[in-house]
Amino acid sequence: MTANTFDLNGIIDRQEVIICSGSGGVGKTTTSATIAIRAALRGKKVLVCTIDPAKRLANSLGIEEMSGVEKEVDKERFEAAGVEMKGTLTALMLDMKRSFDELVERTAPDEATRQKIFNNTIYKNVSTALGGSQEYIAMQKLADLHASGRYDLIVLDTPPTRHALDFLEAPSKIGEFFTARIVDWFFKPGSRSGSLGYRMFQRGGSAFLDILKRLTGAQLLDDIADFFANFDALVPEFNRQGKALKELLASSKVTFLIVTAADELASEESVHFLDMLERMNMPFGGFIVNRVHRAYGVELSEKQPVIEKLRKAKAPEDLPGGKATWQALLDNFAQFLALARADHATVDRLSARAGGKVAAVPFFDKDVYDIPDLLAINEHLGTL
Repeated sequence: MTANTFDLNGIIDRQEVIICSGSGGVGKTTTSATIAIRAALRGKKVLVCTIDPAKRLANSLGIEEMSGVEKEVDKERFEAAGVEMKGTLTALMLDMKRSFDELVERTAPDEATRQKIFNNTIYKNVSTALGGSQEYIAMQKLADLHASGRYDLIVLDTPPTRHALDFLEAPSKIGEFFTARIVDWFFKPGSRSGSLGYRMFQRGGSAFLDILKRLTGAQLLDDIADFFANFDALVPEFNRQGKALKELLASSKVTFLIVTAADELASEESVHFLDMLERMNMPFGGFIVNRVHRAYGVELSEKQPVIEKLRKAKAPEDLPGGKATWQALLDNFAQFLALARADHATVDRLSARAGGKVAAVPFFDKDVYDIPDLLAINEHLGTL
């Protein structure tokens, strides 16, 4: 077994940005909140930036409604739980539409272009639906917050993408969207003025255009044309910012923590994500494996003799159902230990791949949302 080298306190003390990445449904949001709490308890001025937190998680931090406005968490909530918050904890839920609007405001060359984009029907509908836009906006917001210098540490909960790699590829995806060959197909030299909708698809044939006009209306074609024409002026700045984002992500100020589950699919994707980080020379802090079934002190390689010994034991006298219930409980315990054995084997594989930089958070028998539960998770991430 590889010796454990995971050092969350060291990461918190050294880094300015911690990015919690991983596929959807593995507990990134809860993990991000837990890490942010730990950093604030250690005296850091911390911002946790999330995408879509569960309402109960927001409420447990004393935030009735998370929005695109930064909100500081009341320290008294932690004092009531028996801990002293030496620093500060601020929470921010990314408002994708608002963040995209802010990006356009900064990037547009003039007020006229800015207003044309904001008033465009296509922009209103796709500003939060473009492939890669959530990931791109999350990183752009991260860059803005980091540049502000208002926080010692920013903990970013990445968007709930199906594949974690989408996050790393986001800066390129946005640029590719606006510089793709389809844009050149839409617009031909000399056609970027006036009513462009009727000149679109000229190589595609008038029959296709007639069908599209009947289905969508001519105004929609004009809106699409204007959308691309106005955004074309923003492409160079998008590309510049994308390059700057890549440089920030690869810097010594940032580290990635890969949050995963103990199942085979999630762990394989996590290893794939680590492979990509290494190829891109981006910093890696470790794996955090959530919902690992506990062994309850049983040596998992010897679980069968333990179960057999318990089966021979007499059922507790006050157990409802007597021997039948006892045997059913043991069957359940045996299945639980089988899951634990598989989970711990996965943790060992991840540990070997990461040079021991792995933390295992056990499976809790209830949803984890309140502050005592978040503090309990912290206990499994190392001594405060």
